[in-house]
Amino acid sequence: MKRNKIKIVDSLTFKGLESLKSLKMQRNGITKLMDGAFFGLNNIEELELEHNNLTEVNKVWLYGLRMLRILQISHNAIGIIRPDAWEFCQKLEELDLSHNHLTRLEETAFVGLGFLETLNLGENSISHLGEGVFSDLANLRTLDIRNNEISWAIEDSIAVFDGMKKLNTLEMKRNKIKIVDSLTFKGLESLKSLKMQRNGITKLMDGAFFGLNNIEELELEHNNLTEVNKVWLYGLRMLRILQISHNAIGIIRPDA
Repeated sequence: MKRNKIKIVDSLTFKGLESLKSLKMQRNGITKLMDGAFFGLNNIEELELEHNNLTEVNKVWLYGLRMLRILQISHNAIGIIRPDAWEFCQKLEELDLSHNHLTRLEETAFVGLGFLETLNLGENSISHLGEGVFSDLANLRTLDIRNNEISWAIEDSIAVFDGMKKLNTLEMKRNKIKIVDSLTFKGLESLKSLKMQRNGITKLMDGAFFGLNNIEELELEHNNLTEVNKVWLYGLRMLRILQISHNAIGIIRPDA
């Protein structure tokens, strides 16, 4: 149902489609999903709503979608995720919220999403991360939070990513991060790829990446690092790829 100029989806619009597995409604200009808009889609697994004008995520329009695995709502105007938004969607495996208007992720933003494997938050304006906001995401494999403004949350918080024990890939380009502390990545024992290009990083504290015991790829291009030394490389015994071009590096320490 792409490109049909649908503005409002009324309650029970899809009643009777018990066998529907996939619904695609991109580029309609949808502004409102009424309570129970998708109620009756008892077996739906994929819902695509990209490029519309939705402003929030809440349980009233997600009501009944207990089998939903993939929800695509990028390129909307979403600025709010209600505290109980995911009450009926706890089997979600993939969630795309990129290219929206999010500025804050409260502690309750992802409560109930214990099966989620892929989360895309890129291209928002997120500056606030609530304490333990990612703690429910024990099965997450990929987190994309590129091009936001999370520098304060990263520099002033302790172990903001703690709890994501299965995370493999973390994308953090363009977040205005200047300093990486020794506890920033605490808890990410399974991480294999970390991308932090174009942040303007000036300082990596001693043991900045300590605990990333399985990391294989570290990308730090286009920052303001001035030297390479062993104190911030400490513990990266599995590292295979290190990208630090386009910095201000003038020194490589003898024991780096």
